[in-house]
Amino acid sequence: MYESVATEHTNMRFAWLDIEDDEALTGGLEIESFPAVAIFRGAEPVYFGTTLPQAGIVAQLLRTASSASTTLTPIPDEVRDMARSLFYRAP
Repeated sequence: MYESVATEHTNMRFAWLDIEDDEALTGGLEIESFPAVAIFRGAEPVYFGTTLPQAGIVAQLLRTASSASTTLTPIPDEVRDMARSLFYRAP
């Protein structure tokens, strides 16, 4: 499902992280409900939460997040740290 959303939004980057396999990036992030989605505008997190794994719902969330001028949800410090790791790591 996420793959189909990614192909429709070629102007965005998508990454799948596993909180256990990618612990170096996710740090101490606790996920209580799945699937959890983090949306960043540049390196700034604007959304973190769960969403139904339905393409239309995820696409609407992406549209809202990309057009909103403010953060949509409270962002845990671990997600901010993850953003720094994802966006500022050396190639």
